[in-house]
Amino acid sequence: MTSFYSEILQLKERDHEEKERYREYSDFGTEIHLERVRSTNEHEVLGSLELYSINIEGLVNFWNEKKIEKEVRKVSGRTEILVRDPDDNLLIFVQKE
Repeated sequence: MTSFYSEILQLKERDHEEKERYREYSDFGTEIHLERVRSTNEHEVLGSLELYSINIEGLVNFWNEKKIEKEVRKVSGRTEILVRDPDDNLLIFVQKE
């Protein structure tokens, strides 16, 4: 997952002392925290993952420049970006007011 956020989506990783435990990505008002899971039985994830951004248009423009495959849609006047990760999970970046 770390290569997906840093290499494919090209979000900046925050430097901190707990990198063995979790990773932080922060860019365009979007903050993502990934915690390491040691066993597949520890967590079960169903559905989509929603991530909130205060600068969703900046994220859209950045990914347009990088030719990142995504869907952009308007829901109730807010912009959302839908992206699939390498495991075909759906990530939804939502405009935060």
